[in-house]
Amino acid sequence: MLFVLPTIEGSSSHPSSSKKPIHTSKLPEAYHVNEILTGHESLCKRNFRMEVHVFHALVHKLQEKQLLLIQELS
Repeated sequence: MLFVLPTIEGSSSHPSSSKKPIHTSKLPEAYHVNEILTGHESLCKRNFRMEVHVFHALVHKLQEKQLLLIQELS
């Protein structure tokens, strides 16, 4: 049995292509999270791997168990 596996180094079909960062927000963390939660629904799914209502339920449960302290944005 023969397996052909691509190598990571040098496997790009476009030698001039380079990886570019996609998470480059200049906002402070709390504002960035707020931007994700109030923006397009796909942002939350992409960044947190969950829907907005699931994120809020998780935050609420962590607060109930006193495992998370929330600071209001000013």
